[in-house]
Formats: sequence, structure tokens, C-alpha cells
Amino acid sequence: MKKLIVIIIVGFSFADNSYAQHEPIFTQYGMNQGVFNPAYSVVNNVVNVAMMSRVQWVGLQGAPFTNSLLASTTFFRNKGGAGLIIHNNKYGASNNIEVFAQASYKLLLGLNTQISVGIQGGYLNYRNDFTAIEEADLDPVFNTANENVTVPNIGMGLFFNTNNFYVGISIPKFMEYNSDESSSDLLNYKKHYYGSIGGILPAGLLKLKVFGLTIITESDFSYELGSSILLAETIWAGLFTRNLKAFGAMGQIELTDRLKAGLTIELPSTELVANQYGSYEAFISWEMAVGRKQLLKRRYF
Repeated sequence: MKKLIVIIIVGFSFADNSYAQHEPIFTQYGMNQGVFNPAYSVVNNVVNVAMMSRVQWVGLQGAPFTNSLLASTTFFRNKGGAGLIIHNNKYGASNNIEVFAQASYKLLLGLNTQISVGIQGGYLNYRNDFTAIEEADLDPVFNTANENVTVPNIGMGLFFNTNNFYVGISIPKFMEYNSDESSSDLLNYKKHYYGSIGGILPAGLLKLKVFGLTIITESDFSYELGSSILLAETIWAGLFTRNLKAFGAMGQIELTDRLKAGLTIELPSTELVANQYGSYEAFISWEMAVGRKQLLKRRYF
């Protein structure tokens, strides 16, 4: 397993810089980082099933609408993990599906300190249906009614955490595709590099969580910064900004020790604010302790 860690670290070191398009955007990733890091599937010693749904720029025709299903579990005395991620991302004439299976392994570095490594593999299905666009038949650019491309991909990730701190890096989709080498302009994907960090700070009787996420491509750099307060050990309430161009509020409630639900409301600070009604995201998560050594307990990420 130490060899696997070395291989993954080398993979990060020699990965080419690149850019990409049409990646799903999430804000409720705090308890669901498996959406972009396969190492996360082994971090919490439970069976977890979660659904996330995001509608972006409500009021704009063809605005992105993303639905995701996440499932993960630990095994082998919580040293191994497995997960499944399914994304459905719609925007404009595009309707894309991603399916990935994840495998991960955890090494204990000390009391309440661990590092996890993960890989994932699956496929991407990109589809364009130009018949959904009004007057598309009048434009020679839309020379075909439909495009449909399916390609494989792989990803990798690292995740280090203690009880009150975490840092992760990942490349969810490592393989690149260039439309210049394909008969379809639809096939155009470049790598994204993700980095996440967060921690719990003492705040009297309350708990304050601060967090950040960066996404780096060949041509772009974006970030998200935010903080949340835990109220009555049951409700998280927080604020965040994305690139200082969008601002939002998020909340999460623990309905039971197994069931969690959350909601995000986000508004842009650019000229887009006059043309749409914001972005909204919701998630629901169910946890179980059914395997050997699995245990339901308070977690902050």
C-alpha cells in the first residue's frame, strides 16, 4: 500500500497543466467530498448514501441543472473503502452522465490522524440534442440533430485529516480528450485539479468551521471560501463566496443521528444578478453502521 501512495503522489507531480469545461459545481460538498475526491470514501467509518441537486441561474434558458447520487462504505476493519458516484449534468442542449466506481485505502499516522488514498474509474457520456434549441435547423452550425459520445476516464485523490482538520487534493478525471482529434466537437475535456482545506476553530460554546476549495485548470483558477457555525449540535449555518463574484448562505440540519439535509442559496454580484433569480442546491444524506468496526459518531466534514 505504501507503493500505491508513492505512485499516486508521483502522478500528481507529473500531471500536465490543463483546462476543462462543463464541470458540475457544488457548494454542499462539506460532508460529501467524494464528489471530487475518491479518497474520501474511506474517511468516515460508515455506510453513506447521499443525493445532491443543484439548479444554477434560475430564470436563464438552458441554465445548468445537476443531480448526483453518492454511495460509499468502509470494510476490512475500516481500512478499505468503496464508493459509487453518478452525475447527471444538463445545460443548454447538453445532457451529460458520469458514472465512477471508487476504491480507497486508509493509513493511520497516529491518534486520530490518518491519510487516505483513492482511485476511481468509469465513463463519461456526452450528448447534445440540438432539436431542443428553437430555430436550430436554420443555422448551418447545427449540422446534425444529435451528438452522442461515450469515453472512459480515471481519477485519483489524497485526503489527510484529524478530528478537527482536513486537506485534500484530487484529479477526478485524469484523461483528456481533444475535439480536434475526434469527429465530434462534443468531445472536449481537460483535467481539473481540486484542492480542499478546512478545520474547526474554538468559538466559546459554539463550533466554527472554516473551509476553502480551489479548482485549477490550464486557463483558469477559481476558489471558494466560507465558514459555518454549529448551533445546538444540530444545525450548521454559514456564508461563503465564490471568486468574490457570487455570495451565498448555506444550512444543514441533522434530523436524526442518521439523516442529514441541507440547502444553499447563492446570488451573483455581477451583471447576471439582473437576469436571473439565483442558484439553489439541496442534499439529503443517510448513514448506517452495519459493517464490522463501523460506528455512527459526530463528524464535521
